[in-house]
Amino acid sequence: MLIAALKQRRDLEVEVFVEEQNCISSTIPVPNWDVCFVKGRGELVQAQAFHMEMAGVPTHNCAFAIHVTNHRLLYSLLAKSVDILEPEFAVGHERDINFDEYIVKEECVESKMKFTPLLGQRGTNVTNNEIYYFQRRIHSQWEYKIYSFGELFFFFKETPTLVNPDKMATRVSIPEIPYLRECVEKIKKATKLTITSVDFLEEGGQFYLTDVNSAPNFNYIKNGPEILAEWLVNQTKL
Repeated sequence: MLIAALKQRRDLEVEVFVEEQNCISSTIPVPNWDVCFVKGRGELVQAQAFHMEMAGVPTHNCAFAIHVTNHRLLYSLLAKSVDILEPEFAVGHERDINFDEYIVKEECVESKMKFTPLLGQRGTNVTNNEIYYFQRRIHSQWEYKIYSFGELFFFFKETPTLVNPDKMATRVSIPEIPYLRECVEKIKKATKLTITSVDFLEEGGQFYLTDVNSAPNFNYIKNGPEILAEWLVNQTKL
């Protein structure tokens, strides 16, 4: 839908790089683009983003941002370094986890295989004992999702995914929550993200950052593709 929104602009020329259909090579010239938008997480996507950055093309998101948000441990440590509250977390084998209740997630989200988060408890095993990312479970009535494109912010809440996997069934738009905006601005700066969605849970009157996404689905926002298209056009190097 974003590509369609961009192609509606007669003053624009749009090219698409698809990881499965392209390669990065020193013999291939860098495209003469005015702006590069990256919607993906794979190694070739990261390499293409870096390629564009080195050529001076404004790139959203940059290779560094994609890399650190591909790894939950990396962005969790960055969030901690800028004093954003998170649930206690660990990366390792389930046998070594000492949280009473916890969520099991893949540590690296770069894989094309979809991993559904698991709910675990102390003394029981729900994994094959490989290395995962473990996060203390937060009991929250709502999951808060904030989308951001540059200076634009969009606030939503929905029933937590573990309660209802159908995200859109309960999602509603909500007024801005200044504290959550501040947290999103902090994590964007720490990770160098310009386009993102960030998830929070609330427990005991405190918000906890739980996920940072470098490839958000902006189709969930009303007129999202058109809003993002306009924002991207405004980021060109011209």
